Amino acid sequence: MPSTYKKSGDFGNAQSMIIDGDTAYVMNEIPHTTTGQGFVVKYNLTKLRDLVKDSKDYSVLRRAAYNKLNGKALTDDEKEAITCMTVGPTFTTGHGQSMALNPKTNQIWFVGKSGLSNETSNIQELNKTALRPDKQINFKMGQNQNTPKNLTFDKNGNFYEFVQNTAAWGPKNGVKIYKGSIRSDNSVQINLVMQGMEHAPGTHSQSIAYNAVNDRLYFVADGSILSVPVSKLGKLSVGDVRSENFQSYDANNKKINTREFEGLTFDASGAGYLLSIRGVEIMKATSSNF
Repeated sequence: MPSTYKKSGDFGNAQSMIIDGDTAYVMNEIPHTTTGQGFVVKYNLTKLRDLVKDSKDYSVLRRAAYNKLNGKALTDDEKEAITCMTVGPTFTTGHGQSMALNPKTNQIWFVGKSGLSNETSNIQELNKTALRPDKQINFKMGQNQNTPKNLTFDKNGNFYEFVQNTAAWGPKNGVKIYKGSIRSDNSVQINLVMQGMEHAPGTHSQSIAYNAVNDRLYFVADGSILSVPVSKLGKLSVGDVRSENFQSYDANNKKINTREFEGLTFDASGAGYLLSIRGVEIMKATSSNF
């Protein structure tokens, strides 16, 4: 995917992604801003796949964006690749890690502002055409519960979030899981699931995802992904937890993988797509049992 489009590195801080039919949406945080500004890019996957069906060279999109910025002449394929992208306006995205599709309503939501229990947070709906929010719901978490920066929905329209625990409740560096819903009166209900996990994946938690085909919830960190069955939340056993670990360090404990796992999403068939940065890339899982 492009890391550069209008200026150097402006697409390089992708934070979350969803696949909605034949369209991909990627939320980008603008680097080095203190006000949480960002934007969404919409990709026409059908058009892009048709363009590269013979060459299988998806890097044409990255080359096209780079060459356009640097004033280089574009090939016909590069000109066509540019038309596969729609770049939305800049708005306050927060950290941008939380964009998620509610399959029950087909709406896209994200956490626009997270905060401490005594602060007002909000969840916002993204307009799929304008690529900016058109609805905002303000709320506060319960006592001593901070608003997570990630979000996903299950097939019934319930949403889930998690935090890597640092407070006195539960094991340090464990996982606290929240389940909630968006009500018809434009309010939200959020409850702490009264069972967490003792160990969070990795050291830097990044996102959460849901696969409707196997009804599992995924907790994503750099180099590590845990998943659990949604039906067992609150009564999980050790055998319910599945762990996928990726090679980030060599035998001498030297870091060899500097990629950040920013987002995970699943399409209607259950295929997994992982968003990473440095550089920006969407990778499809090779196993249906992911």
